[in-house]
Amino acid sequence: MAGRLDLKMSKLQALGFEVCTGTPCFKGVTIGTDWTTVQQLFPDGATDHDYLQVASNLDAAHPILIKPSWGDKTVESISLGSGRADQPLPIDAQDVITQYGAPKRVYLDYSSGAPIMVIVYPMMTVRLDLRMKNSDDANNYMLQWTSPVIQLSIVVPDVTAGYAPGTCCNQTWIDSGPWHGFIPIDLYRRYNFRDLGYSDTH
Repeated sequence: MAGRLDLKMSKLQALGFEVCTGTPCFKGVTIGTDWTTVQQLFPDGATDHDYLQVASNLDAAHPILIKPSWGDKTVESISLGSGRADQPLPIDAQDVITQYGAPKRVYLDYSSGAPIMVIVYPMMTVRLDLRMKNSDDANNYMLQWTSPVIQLSIVVPDVTAGYAPGTCCNQTWIDSGPWHGFIPIDLYRRYNFRDLGYSDTH
């Protein structure tokens, strides 16, 4: 029989993240859900900078942030995590890929200094801390099953298509391109160079 036989709740499901009618969702809420419905579902949610903060089953420092569209009509995004490598969530790359499958695209973000990998799904982005220690205690950067998630966001398709700053786009460039699995980031860049038509000089 094909399919998942283990009926135990996953870590993401325990946090409220599921798949609803083919799209990622949080406790039944997904992109486009009517904002009035969201407010009724989470009457204890607090409003902060236009976001509705909903308590997660982690700690007070890790609320679920639900953002409305312009005019407070529908849900525009749902996110968990600060995006900072020093504040990881208790989930990792294996948890995400086991539940949602292989991502479509990969974006390497160097804005915080050390590279962070953003794996991109049609309606979801996941930021991962890539740091792993070498035997000499120096940092190496490679995606592993155990790479911690530092932010998970359910977003409108325009974001994952590259219509917002800082997201992976559909066009390949040095730091954005197709998913190649669990390999060092220098190989991701090398494959992107290859796809752009540049010769490998290494």
